[in-house]
Amino acid sequence: MNRSSKLAIFIALATIASSGSAYAQEIDNCWYGPFGNKIKNGTNELCWKNNITDQQKNSFKLSIDKTIIKRSIFFDFDSSNIKPESRIVLNETIDYYKNKKNHINKITSTGNSDSTGKESYNQNLSERRAKEARKYLIENGVDSKKLEIYSLGSKNPIASNETSEGRCKNRRVDIEIISEKNKN
Repeated sequence: MNRSSKLAIFIALATIASSGSAYAQEIDNCWYGPFGNKIKNGTNELCWKNNITDQQKNSFKLSIDKTIIKRSIFFDFDSSNIKPESRIVLNETIDYYKNKKNHINKITSTGNSDSTGKESYNQNLSERRAKEARKYLIENGVDSKKLEIYSLGSKNPIASNETSEGRCKNRRVDIEIISEKNKN
């Protein structure tokens, strides 16, 4: 690469980086600088172009390979017993698993607690909650090899621990189902 080409690349990159507003023009697919000037090569003949042609832009299709479903179940203060209303959410998870069994990579059960008490106790309580949810899923037909548990204690609140209502929302297990559309 000769010196003028290197200089042209440097100037083009410096212009783009310093302006923050260089953009691709769709008409001729050239790059333009912050003042509307076409960014050209060192010999001032050719413009810098995008790698995407108009034909590629029109044929591009977004393909989503993974689906992630998140649900939460809630617990009473200082308890790892699954509430009846939480069983409904777990049963929906089990139904989804049975219908999509071959496409599911994993299901995670992440236990959480409010910030009442010592963190070491909350960590243990959140682990017991995650294990109870996992146990319920296994007892109702979910493959244990696809289940993972995590416990976060009070480190991941979704509401303020300053109010009773907020603490209730933080005493939970988050269930996450990760599946692939084309997995056999």
